[in-house]
Amino acid sequence: MLTISRGRIAISCILTVLGLTLGAGGGQPSGVGTPPASQTTQPARDMTPAASNADVTQLVDDNTAFALDLYRVLRQGQQEKKEASHLFFSPYSVLTALTMTKAGARGETEAQMSKTLHVGGLGDRVYGAAHALDRRLAAAQQKVAEQGETLRLEIANRLWAQTGKEFLPAFLGLLAHDYGAEMGLLDFRQQPEPARVTINDWVSDHTEQKIKDLLPPGSINKTTRLVLTNAIYFKAQWLTPFREKDTQDGDFHLANGETVTVPLMKQAEYFRYAAEPDVKVVELLYVGEALAMDLIVPEPGKFADFERDWTADRLKSLLGGLKRTRVYLKMPKFKHTTECPLKGVLSSLGMRLAFTDQADFSGMTGTRELCIDDVYHKAFVAVDETGTEAAAATGVVDQVTSLPPKPVELTIDRPFIFLIRDLESGAVLFMGYIGDPRGQG
Repeated sequence: MLTISRGRIAISCILTVLGLTLGAGGGQPSGVGTPPASQTTQPARDMTPAASNADVTQLVDDNTAFALDLYRVLRQGQQEKKEASHLFFSPYSVLTALTMTKAGARGETEAQMSKTLHVGGLGDRVYGAAHALDRRLAAAQQKVAEQGETLRLEIANRLWAQTGKEFLPAFLGLLAHDYGAEMGLLDFRQQPEPARVTINDWVSDHTEQKIKDLLPPGSINKTTRLVLTNAIYFKAQWLTPFREKDTQDGDFHLANGETVTVPLMKQAEYFRYAAEPDVKVVELLYVGEALAMDLIVPEPGKFADFERDWTADRLKSLLGGLKRTRVYLKMPKFKHTTECPLKGVLSSLGMRLAFTDQADFSGMTGTRELCIDDVYHKAFVAVDETGTEAAAATGVVDQVTSLPPKPVELTIDRPFIFLIRDLESGAVLFMGYIGDPRGQG
C-alpha cells in the first residue's frame, strides 16, 4: 500500500474492481495453496528487474494513451445514452488493476491486453516500472511534508481469493512485490453475498466512505474465484485558494445551447497558462507543488472538434506550452460521482478474449480455467474554493516591487476537460469532463 499523506480541494476517490470466474476450461489447478487467512503474502525479492528511468517514462506515456482511449469510448457511450453531463475516472487505477491481471495472462489473451493497455513495448518490464512509479509518487509525500503541508494520495491494491483455491507462487509473489497486493480469503462458492459485502466494506474504508456499494448485488457469485482491487484516495488544498466571499452565481453554457446558473469561483493569480486558437489551458497547483489540476477549455463552438481530434501528442504539446501568467480566473464548483462498467469498453478497445471462455490466465493457476467476468470502476470528485473540509485556507503571496501586469481573463463558463497529474513523472492520475457543473450524480 502506498500512502502519501495530504489535505483537500479535489476529493477524488477511485476504485477499480476486476472479478475472475470459472470459465469453460475448468480443470484442476497446479501450484501452491493460498495462504491461511491469518497470513498475508510477503513481497518476493527480485521478482522483476529494476526499472530504468526510460521504462517509467514509457509507462507514463502508455498510461496517457490508454487514458485518452478510455475517455473517448466512455464519452461516446455517454453521448449515445444522452448522459453526457459529466465524467470522472482514474486511468491510473484502471491500468494498475489490469496490469496486475495481465501478470497472470498468457498467449493471445496477454497480447490483446498489452495492446489495449499500450504496454506491449515494455513487456514484463511493465511490472517493475509500475513499482518504480509508485515509489516516485510516494516521494511526493516527503516533498510536501518537508514544507509543513498536508496532502493525501493513498493507493491500495488487494487480491481476494476463494478459500482453498491454489495460485502459482510466481503470480502471487509478483503482485506482492511490485504492487504491494496482499491476499484476502473469502468463500465465494458458499457465501457470495457476505464476500461482496466484505469487499465493498474494504472499498469504503480505503476511500473515506466516499465510494459505497461499488459491487452491485449479483456481481459476486459461486463461480467467482479471484477479485483484484485497486483504490485511490486523493485529498488536497489549492496552493492559492479561492475566497468563498468572491464566489458569485454566473452563467454556464451547456453543449445543447441551454444556459444555466452555477456558482463561479474567481481570483486573479499567477498560474501556468497556455492559449491556442481552439483551446485554453490553465494549471492550478496543490499544496507542495507536487500535483496539479489542468483545466482544458476549448473555445465556444469548438469542443466537439477538439475532443474528436485530441491525441496524446496534442496533450503533451499543450502541457509543454504552459507558462507562468497572471490570470483572472473564473471557474465553477462541481461535485460528481461516475460509475463506469468497463467490460464493454475494454472489449471494444481490443481486449475481447479475456472476457470469454477461451481466455488464458494460466499464469495464475497453471490451468486455463479463469476468465474475467467484469471490471467495475467508480469515482467521486468535489472541487470548491479552498479544497479544505474543516481547516483554515493556506495561501502563497508573491511579493512584487511594481504593479502586477494586467491579467489574462479566463472564464470557464462552458464544457471543459480536467486532469489531475503528478508533475514530477507527468502521470495522469485522474481525468474528467464537466458538461454541467450542477448535480451530485
